[in-house]
Amino acid sequence: MPWPVYTERLLAASVTGVWVTWTCPAGKRAIVKSVAAMVSAGAPGKVHVTAATVYIAAFTIPDLYRSEVLDLLAVVYAGEELRAYNEAPAGYMLVTGWLLDDPVGRATSDLEATQRPELPPPGAELAPAPHVSGPPAST
Repeated sequence: MPWPVYTERLLAASVTGVWVTWTCPAGKRAIVKSVAAMVSAGAPGKVHVTAATVYIAAFTIPDLYRSEVLDLLAVVYAGEELRAYNEAPAGYMLVTGWLLDDPVGRATSDLEATQRPELPPPGAELAPAPHVSGPPAST
């Protein structure tokens, strides 16, 4: 069965210092394709994006008037929230992707349904990403 798919601007914001939220509509599934951001005044800043309650992007925009784009393939199911936060004093953020029909949705476990971790306060440092050093293990 072919799924009706189309490109969508899922979230766009020029407000800074506030979590901006988009909720995936019932009967749909969103695939986040990219996050783009730029700083238009002041100092460089960080951008944070979450899908449901998981970080899917966090990066710094290093220079004034420089756009940064991050390509992704992250899923947001019906009823889940996509959130974005821009720490820069002034700037713009755009989250794009595909919106697909999804009449079945995603099954949720009892454990997952009861846990909703809080997002860190604005300006908080993120946990460092895991790092593996050295060459890959041989088999």
